[in-house]
Order: sequence, then C-alpha cells, then structure tokens
Amino acid sequence: MHRRKKAKVFMLGIMLLAIALAGCATERVIQQPEGNLEQILAGKPYVIGLGDQLSVQVWRNQELSVSVIVRPDGMISVPLVGDVAVLNKEPMKLASEIAEKLGSFIRSPEVTVIVLAPTSAVLQYQIRIAGAVNQPVSVPYQKGMTVFDVVQAAGGLSPFAAANRAVLRRKVNGKQHSYQLKLEDMFTKGQFETNFSVLPGDLISVPKAIF
Repeated sequence: MHRRKKAKVFMLGIMLLAIALAGCATERVIQQPEGNLEQILAGKPYVIGLGDQLSVQVWRNQELSVSVIVRPDGMISVPLVGDVAVLNKEPMKLASEIAEKLGSFIRSPEVTVIVLAPTSAVLQYQIRIAGAVNQPVSVPYQKGMTVFDVVQAAGGLSPFAAANRAVLRRKVNGKQHSYQLKLEDMFTKGQFETNFSVLPGDLISVPKAIF
C-alpha cells in the first residue's frame, strides 16, 4: 500500500512537471509595440508647416482674400497686413490674428484660413529606416504598412547588417520606446513574429555587424 502511494505521488509529480514545461514552451509571446494611429491623431489639430498652401478668405472683401504658400521663413503675405508669421499655428488661431490686424483697416473683419495643400504633413507622416540597409530612406506612411514593407522599400538589408539587432523606435505620449526586431530571422527563416505594423514617425535602425 505504501509503495502504491509513492508511485502515485511520483506520477503526479511527472504530470505537473510536464504541464509546467508545456506552459514555458508556449509562454513566449511577442506583443505589438504600443501606440496606434488613433493615438497619434487624437487631440492634435493640424498645425501649419513650411510649404503648406493656405487660402485666406476675408468675408465681403474679396480683394483682400489670397491663396499663398508658406515661405521658408515661416511667413505669408496678406494685403494691408503685410507679412504674418504662420509656422506651427492652427488655422483658426491664424485667422483670428489676421482678423485682429485687419481691424485697423476695415470694420469687424471675418477671416477664414483653409489649408488647401498640407505639404508639410507629408514629411510628418514618414517612416524612416537607417543604418545597414541598401538605401536608407524615408517612406510615406500607408495604412497597413509593416516593418517588412519598409525594409523592402530600403532595397533590403546590407550584407554587413547585424539584422537581428535592429530596433524600432517609436514615441508614444511623449516618451521614446524601443522594440527589438529580428530581421535576419524574418528574411532568411520566414519568422515574422517581429513584423510589427509601423506608424508615422517610426524609425527603424539596423546596426552593422562587428567583425
């Protein structure tokens, strides 16, 4: 009887050990990096940048209304007002400032500023890849893009790349985060665990191997 109890205890121990090992084998989960497009856009009104084309409309004063491009000095020219600094301002705030300046010339001006061509936004919505790739580039963001797509756009990995030490850097809520990428495993073994979705502003850095 005593031997049977020992045998049962031994078999129970074997079973528990097997379950624990199985749990360890399946525990490795690679999660998608923090941040999403909704977070990037949430609560962030458009701000005017270099090269943007603006329409400044003054109600009932068509001769004062203009379509202008933001100059490299961050200024535009408006009739009667002259040069106005517009860089990093929201369209509504800029309209209010122009209306205030025009108030010295006409009564109760009503001004609307519309961004006709948000050229600067194209630069803001880029994913950059640098380091040991065949052609470091900035890639315009497209919905559904992944790390694999960006590396392909850079002409693939350099023969000297330490590809499994590549890093994806992303700013989330003002804090910089880094995520390891296994690019060698991705491109040579077909293991896509780290083929994360990319977002505007992401930077992929691929270091060179040390020989």
